[in-house]
Amino acid sequence: MTMLRQAWARVREVVAEQAESQERLVLVNRPWAEEYLHWSPRDGTLHGELMPPPGWRRYSVTRGGWCQHGRNW
Repeated sequence: MTMLRQAWARVREVVAEQAESQERLVLVNRPWAEEYLHWSPRDGTLHGELMPPPGWRRYSVTRGGWCQHGRNW
């Protein structure tokens, strides 16, 4: 049973990595979104200059905390 748990944990890890990569790709393809105010969880600073429009859900940060200001993370 331990091998099955380890395999399942690895599958979840790979899926999470793929989701993070997809979110990064979306942000790279929307460079204008980087100008909206958003917190960078990695360094705890505020990035951007513009208020996001009403209903804007993604603030140029992936779930893992990556944003274009800190691309090399």
